Amino acid sequence: MKILLDGKDLINLAEHSTPIQLEELDHILRLKKAKLVLSFMNVRELAAPIAITGEILRIRALLNRVESLPVCYIREGFIISDELRAAVTGFETGKEYTPIDPFVRRWDYTFHPGESPARDYVNYSLFDIVRTISRENAQLLLHPKRLAQILREQFATERQMPLGVKKSVVANFPDALARHLSHWGLTAPTKGVRAFAKWIYANPARCPGYRLSYEMFHAIQANLTDVPKDGDIPDLAYLLALPYVHYLTLDRRMYDYALRVSGKFSKANSAVDYKPRLFRSLKELLAII
Repeated sequence: MKILLDGKDLINLAEHSTPIQLEELDHILRLKKAKLVLSFMNVRELAAPIAITGEILRIRALLNRVESLPVCYIREGFIISDELRAAVTGFETGKEYTPIDPFVRRWDYTFHPGESPARDYVNYSLFDIVRTISRENAQLLLHPKRLAQILREQFATERQMPLGVKKSVVANFPDALARHLSHWGLTAPTKGVRAFAKWIYANPARCPGYRLSYEMFHAIQANLTDVPKDGDIPDLAYLLALPYVHYLTLDRRMYDYALRVSGKFSKANSAVDYKPRLFRSLKELLAII
């Protein structure tokens, strides 16, 4: 069982022992043979004060407490590229999509596309990795607000498009797919992007993280009164990981969107139902495990 907590829940757990003492959660995780999933985003949110106020000792204690739990690490930042690469291979060879494995052996691998430069380091703790980043480029521990601003501008532009110009979610998918293939340096299959897009879109189990991200983007965009917030960037990153974990916590707003998208997926493929995996808080999740 793999449990991914968003930044808010991880901070409350590590810093305030809310809604449960770490020792008690440790017991539950070991009893259930479960692991807490650490991602680039949720650790970065926990460690951010190092870059803001230089609180080294306090953050070291928090990171050490978290790392003492049964944990595993997910490289969510490369899920889209890895899924698309697997999809190109499957489509090109006439085979079904083969799911990827986004889990890595240590936190420094979550932000490197291949082997970590520190792969030979022994006993390289979570705090050691964070401390190295804070010395070399502390800004990496902070959310780049420019990404949220780009998202807001993109939403504003697309929301102003006339109805006759703006494409539907389905019709726009091949264009979005072409852009993402180009962004990740991937070559489209020989049958072309449109045929490839139709194949992916026919089954939400193909490129599941990418498909979730795409549908969430358009679900938020369709709500004209919802202006993207700075915190949406990490939340969208957590959603990329949803197909690969058993449980995920999200804030209420993103939770509601994710439920809506999951309902759409389960209609297309009954085996793809993320609703049982979604929770609004760790407290809510603990009530069922």
